[in-house]
Amino acid sequence: MRRTMALIAWLALAGCGDDDASLDAGPALGDDAGATLDAGTPPMDSGPPPMDAGPPPEDSGPPPVDAGPPPMDAGPPPGAFGDPCTLGAECASGVCLTGAGCTRLCDLDVPHACRAEGTLCLPTGSGDAVCGGPSIETGPDTGDDANLGLGDCVMRSLVPLGADADLFQVRAAFDGRLQVVARPESGVDLALDFYDGAGSLVARSTMGGAGELEGLRFDRWTAESIVYVLVRDDGSSIANPYRVCVEEVTEE
Repeated sequence: MRRTMALIAWLALAGCGDDDASLDAGPALGDDAGATLDAGTPPMDSGPPPMDAGPPPEDSGPPPVDAGPPPMDAGPPPGAFGDPCTLGAECASGVCLTGAGCTRLCDLDVPHACRAEGTLCLPTGSGDAVCGGPSIETGPDTGDDANLGLGDCVMRSLVPLGADADLFQVRAAFDGRLQVVARPESGVDLALDFYDGAGSLVARSTMGGAGELEGLRFDRWTAESIVYVLVRDDGSSIANPYRVCVEEVTEE
């Protein structure tokens, strides 16, 4: 009985509203008295957003390949006509004329076949012919040059006087004596230069005056002989037509 009374007394004491008897459990979570947790300083302002740079540039393809420095000027090709040589392999044409330099083949059947080179078409003795010999200037008139045989006669003119010349190649399958003559048809004063098959000047006929015949006689002509005759104005002409002929000599 006594234990029961003591328990009632303790319960009454615990339920008393006296402030001094209450237990302080500390501030509750959510209380304004500082119950919130400090999350630290707020994040710094990172500034305005980046500007739009626009679309990416178009692909222009691979970079150009460096071709290096421009090629050097090699100058004129070696082995041109007239260049010195000792072998045909040193010439663009493959033909080297001993003592004369690079040359080219030509056709004896073509009148003044080496006109472009300003030389004669000379036989080599082996069946070929090459451009060589002296410088031959025949002027602007390109249609008067001719190949002549025994008995041939052609009419020509020197136009303009003092600047034109005509070249005649004489070949005749003939053994004996023949002459090559130029007869003026009017007052032209002619001069004739004769070259042999090697291109050497062998004679010059300038004895006649204006309107007089010029020419040369060959006393030992053979079927293998070849002569080139250059007919030009002697510088004192008053008219220009003439006739050039290849004739057999029969009188003693």
